[in-house]
Amino acid sequence: MTGWRIEIALARLARALRRRGVGYRRRRDIVADVRANLSAASRDFGEREAVRRLGEVRTLAAEYAQGERTDGLRLGSGARAALLTCALLLGLTLIRIPTFGTIDAFDPHTGATTWSWGVWRLWRFGGDTRTDTLFEGTVYSYAYILIALLVMLVWSRPWRLLSRPSRGQSSATASSAQD
Repeated sequence: MTGWRIEIALARLARALRRRGVGYRRRRDIVADVRANLSAASRDFGEREAVRRLGEVRTLAAEYAQGERTDGLRLGSGARAALLTCALLLGLTLIRIPTFGTIDAFDPHTGATTWSWGVWRLWRFGGDTRTDTLFEGTVYSYAYILIALLVMLVWSRPWRLLSRPSRGQSSATASSAQD
């Protein structure tokens, strides 16, 4: 069992690797390898000395990430998020919650018997005491496409491609160009 100093160092390393765009599986393998090395070193030198000898976590993460292909674009994550969004929108369309006759008005001050919230030609949610409906949703077909594309764009993070040097440009040239 590793000590708390080692676990904190490993958590910092995992976070730094994630920020550098190292994938989940590779990040998990790196952390497991470093955990094994730190555990062995802590038996020889002690936990505090083993973590000290590890060095700066950001530098170590940069060295590991150097050999990885970390272009920052995550199409798999974007596609999964878009599919989940479509499933949630479909769920909102299929769900109908009845009032079972327990609600006479949605607003007791005005006596409103209906409520509705919609975005122009994308969706409409509402309820109606005359039809005994507390919640009923309709998501229109192009909302699935537009919202899924937006979610995929956000989750795949294409803006990270803008901050990366091109493949033919070295990192030293890229850093001097930024100065």
